[in-house]
Amino acid sequence: MASGILAEIEMPVGVNTTLYTMPSGMAREVTVNICNRNDSDVKIRLFAKGISLEHDTIIRANGVLEKTDIALGGEQNLVGYSDSANVDFVVWG
Repeated sequence: MASGILAEIEMPVGVNTTLYTMPSGMAREVTVNICNRNDSDVKIRLFAKGISLEHDTIIRANGVLEKTDIALGGEQNLVGYSDSANVDFVVWG
């Protein structure tokens, strides 16, 4: 299976947003990088398969959070949330 960037999203403010859905019949581990491009702290959330992986986690000003080895099966979603603008979520694997 090819690897690389699967999704790149500048998150809307205050909205749970599907970042990536694994294609039917496929499975893989993915990594999510979350980059705060603000001069102030932000709170993010990350869910996989409906389970909270990060909840109201603070990313410091101009900081990055990397979440690795997230196992997704066919048709399972990765969902993100940010309480502020200028926050990028990148899914790769």
